[in-house]
Amino acid sequence: MGRSLPFRTALLIGALIPAAAIPAFAEGTTAIIYGDGFAYQVTSPAGWVLDTESGAADGLKPVFYPQGRTWANAPAVIYVHSMEREPDAKLDEVIASETENFKHEAGGHPLVRVAPAVELESGAHVPVRLFSGDRFGNHEAVAYVDAPNTVGLVVLTAHQQSDFDAALPAFRALVRSWRVTAPEQKAAVSP
Repeated sequence: MGRSLPFRTALLIGALIPAAAIPAFAEGTTAIIYGDGFAYQVTSPAGWVLDTESGAADGLKPVFYPQGRTWANAPAVIYVHSMEREPDAKLDEVIASETENFKHEAGGHPLVRVAPAVELESGAHVPVRLFSGDRFGNHEAVAYVDAPNTVGLVVLTAHQQSDFDAALPAFRALVRSWRVTAPEQKAAVSP
C-alpha cells in the first residue's frame, strides 16, 4: 500500500539552518521534514528534545525523547516518518493495510485499538491507532496524517505501559503541531 520515503530534515530556530549543524535541540524547536513532493513541519513538545542524528542509522530523522535522556535510554520515544501512497489510495485503506501488516508480522498476540483522533490547527482530524502485544513487548501509538502525495506517520513507542501512558500527551502535542509546508521551501535549506 505504501513504501517508506527518504526524507531530509531542516530546523527552524529563528531562521533556517542545516539540520546537521546541531544534533539535538530543546523543546519548542520546529523541524521541516521534506522529500520528493512533500514537506511538513513538526515542533518538539514541552519537556522533549528534537534530535536529528540519533535515529539516522535507522532512517529516522528527527526523533524525540524526554529531556535528560537519550534516544538509546529513554523509556519512550517518538519519531516521524513518511510513506508514499498510490494516487488513488484513501487514508483508511492505508491504515487498514498497515494494521494487517502489523498483525501478520508482529508475532505474539497483537492487538490494535482505535484511539481518539487528534485535531490539527487546520481542523483536520488525524486518526490514531494503538498497537500492543507484539513479540517485543512494545506499546505503540501511530498517528496517520493525510498529506499530499504521502501519509505522514508520528509514532510513539515504549516497552512499559506506564511509560507509554506518560508519553501520550507529548505524542498528541507533537501530532497537533503538524503543518504541511510548500515543498519549495526546502530550497532555503541545504541538508
